[in-house]
Amino acid sequence: MYGDDYYLKKVKEGNLSAFDVLFRRYNQDMFRYAQHLTGSQECAEDIVQEVFLKLWTGRKRMKVCESLKPYLVRSVFNAFMDMERRGKVREKYKVYKTAESGGVYAEGADAVAEYRELEENVRVALDKLSPRQRLIFTKIRLEGRKYKDVASELGLSVKTVETHLMVAQKKIQAELHDFRVEVFCVLMVVFC
Repeated sequence: MYGDDYYLKKVKEGNLSAFDVLFRRYNQDMFRYAQHLTGSQECAEDIVQEVFLKLWTGRKRMKVCESLKPYLVRSVFNAFMDMERRGKVREKYKVYKTAESGGVYAEGADAVAEYRELEENVRVALDKLSPRQRLIFTKIRLEGRKYKDVASELGLSVKTVETHLMVAQKKIQAELHDFRVEVFCVLMVVFC
């Protein structure tokens, strides 16, 4: 039996059999860890599937290491935290809407229409960004990627990425000035 580094090199080359070996080697451990974190079999399955999918789709950028397990454990934890953050944002949005409507959270036609209007305005605001600003905003704010990774992927400096993101955020805020706190919540709920 070969070590992880051998199979990771093969995975980086696109070898699906090597990926399958690593999946079978770590799938159950990662599932148990994710289930411990979430308390849910369904959520744990989703997290593990997401982690291995990202491993496969990102294989060309992957750095080969001795052992895959620490990377997978960290990836499962990060996916869990992302899931928790999205859940909290959705809950905050629900609480905000409850307070705004006088204590009753309306899920009726009015609330759906209002939400759809806001969602459409967010999409329009994103469409008004330059392609590079939209790409950088999407990768950092909606996908949760790191500045450094996005800069490396796009062949830009970190400072340039920061500048594009700042300009994009200001444009979105200006475009959606009437919607106050709702904007961030809808961005997170709609696009995550």
